[in-house]
Amino acid sequence: MDFLNPIITQIRDLFRSMTPGARLTAGLLLGVVVISLTYLVSYQVGEADAYLMGGEPFSARQLPAMEAAFAQANLRDYSVEGNRIRVPRGTQSLYMGALADAGALPPNFGSYLEKALANESVFESEKQKAERLKIARQNELALILRSMPGIENASVLYDVKKGVALARGRDEFTATVSIKPIGNEPLEPGRVPMIRHLVAGAIAGLKSENVTIADLNGRHYPGGSGSADGAIADATEDPYYARQRMYEVWLRGKIQQALRYIPGADVQVTADLNRELRNISRKVEHDPKAVVYSSETETATNRQETAGPAGRPGPVAQGPAAGATRLASAPKDTKAEEVTNERQQSVVGTTETETEIKGLTPERVKVTIGLPSNYYLQVWREQNPTAEGEEPTTPDATALADIEEKTRTKIQQAIVPMLPPVAPGDDPFPNVTVTTYQSLTPDEIALPGVAENALAWAGRYWSTLGLLGLAGFSLLTLRSMIKSAPEAEPSAAGVPDIPDLAVVGGDEPEGNESETNEEATRRLARRKLSGPSLKEELSEIVRDDPDSAASILRTWINNAG
Repeated sequence: MDFLNPIITQIRDLFRSMTPGARLTAGLLLGVVVISLTYLVSYQVGEADAYLMGGEPFSARQLPAMEAAFAQANLRDYSVEGNRIRVPRGTQSLYMGALADAGALPPNFGSYLEKALANESVFESEKQKAERLKIARQNELALILRSMPGIENASVLYDVKKGVALARGRDEFTATVSIKPIGNEPLEPGRVPMIRHLVAGAIAGLKSENVTIADLNGRHYPGGSGSADGAIADATEDPYYARQRMYEVWLRGKIQQALRYIPGADVQVTADLNRELRNISRKVEHDPKAVVYSSETETATNRQETAGPAGRPGPVAQGPAAGATRLASAPKDTKAEEVTNERQQSVVGTTETETEIKGLTPERVKVTIGLPSNYYLQVWREQNPTAEGEEPTTPDATALADIEEKTRTKIQQAIVPMLPPVAPGDDPFPNVTVTTYQSLTPDEIALPGVAENALAWAGRYWSTLGLLGLAGFSLLTLRSMIKSAPEAEPSAAGVPDIPDLAVVGGDEPEGNESETNEEATRRLARRKLSGPSLKEELSEIVRDDPDSAASILRTWINNAG
């Protein structure tokens, strides 16, 4: 700590030598330097600003309410960049508090329904409660639609037409969805069925065909089940169109995944589907050999007995006056006959087959693949690397054509197995067409110059530059004040001012150049503030140059006398 004592002593002597005004100015400048450095170290370590809520994008309908909340809280150090808000770093909590106080925080899923249920009152009627929940459900559906990619704003309205109770009429639900895509791009037709099913699923009793969608950037998609003849009103609801588009998108993604090693490859798929929705066929086959499934056997015995003559023949024996005649017993003739009946039932074997084929399946698929021309050049350079120190060479047209043909064959062999099988004997390779398009060199983007970069950097960090400039100005002012401070007088009491010194008498030693009185005076003036006392300075002069010391003492004595 000994090295600090001389510095502290010099600063204390310098401060004592200043006027009161200079002391006040120096203190203020020193405070400015300390505050500026503290601010720079504490707040300028990272970026000057930060995005509110982690850079979450806000819709066009949310920004006015948020800006109104900031103005009410007197917060003005923010900027709107596109659909995000940038605020000073370290003040995010203040801006979030202002949004919460004004009720302008972006809603989350379920917040509208929660708010509607929280405001329930025992004095409201069932009709009022139903209308409040209806509005909350509409806002909730609009929030879900706005959260979809590419949707800037959305609105949902639905109504219920009550049926007549005595006529046993049913309630009829209808809904209208208004969609505003980002920019001027129209709504993708493939999203229409998804939006319809989403809204219909959230409202009990609503059918998807009764949801009308209005694209604020393009066409509208009316609701309804179709015309009187059963035709579908909207083409997006056509089963053939929906299945065809789904299959094309699926197959295109699969092919793009297989060709991901080729940068810039363009894939287009066209599918023709079987136009039958459902096909059921039954086939009955008969077995040429009959099969006995029932057999019955019946056996019967017939017995027959024949007797001899029973009386005397003639008219006397047969007349009325004939008496009883005792017949002599005669032998009997007996015959027995056994009869067997057998019945069988036989059927012809039958095989019945029922086949159900789902319709709308791909029958013929065409694939067109476009490759950039510079891809073949890159392949040739990979196959023929340039040796170190040599100039790169350019391939000829024959080499590029050979690479193109090999690439086309390779792609066809990889894509054909993904397509539906063709009829036996047909060549499947013509269904995959590989073309080459000319690669265009993009225009070079002009980079910003030094002046533009400097202005942009200064505009972003102008506050930091201002603080650095203020600190530098303060340091320069302190330095100039220190240099302009008067020299302190010798602290030894009773020592007279050093007069102009002159060498009196005495010859200078031959061959040696002695110091003049002016030089000795300057040496003494330089050392009188740095040393502890004048005595030590004089001792040093006597030791170094006795002649000059004697001349100085002689001059002091003469002036004192």
